[in-house]
Amino acid sequence: MSGDADLELVGSSADARDVDALLASLLARLRTLSVISGSQALGSIVAGLGRLGREASRTADGSRLREALRSTRVASNGEALWSRLGMDAAWSAFPPSPVLEELRNDLGLLLANDLEAALADVDLIEPSDGLGPLREPEPLECIDLVVGMWAYSKEIVAAIDTITAQASVPEVTPPSNGDPAGPVLR
Repeated sequence: MSGDADLELVGSSADARDVDALLASLLARLRTLSVISGSQALGSIVAGLGRLGREASRTADGSRLREALRSTRVASNGEALWSRLGMDAAWSAFPPSPVLEELRNDLGLLLANDLEAALADVDLIEPSDGLGPLREPEPLECIDLVVGMWAYSKEIVAAIDTITAQASVPEVTPPSNGDPAGPVLR
C-alpha cells in the first residue's frame, strides 16, 4: 500500500472517522494511562482480546481455528492454567478494550495525509503526567514498535499454525483478498 492511499476507517457507529477523531481516541487512551494502574490497562487489553476471540470465533475461519485448538493440548493446558490460577475471574472483571478498532484507528493515523495539521492543535502530554519512568529510558521510535508488532504477530501465527497442524481440522487460511470475512474481521 502506498503512502498516498486514501483509507476510510469505520468506527463502531459505522460513520467515517476523520484524523481529528482518530487522534482524540489515541490521546484519550494515552491520558488514561496516568490515572489507571498497569494491571487495569493490561486487564482491559486481555479482556478486549478475549472478546475479539469470541467474536472472531463466529466467523468460518475463527470457528475452524477454535475447533482445531480445542483438539490439542492447548485447550486442556489452557483451561488448567486458567481455572487453577483464577484467570477466568481475574480477566473477566476488567472492561474489554476495543483492541481491533484501536489498532485500526492507530494504523489509520500512521497512514493519514493530514496528521501533521491535526497534531498542530494538540495539547501535548508531558512525560511528568502520571507516575513517571520506572527506569532510565532507552530509545524507542514508532518504527521500532511497528516492526516489533510484526515480529510478535509472526511468532503468534507460527505457533498457532504449528499447534493446529497437529489437529485433525483443516488449516485456517486468510481470504485471498486480504480482508477477513465477518463482522469483526472485515
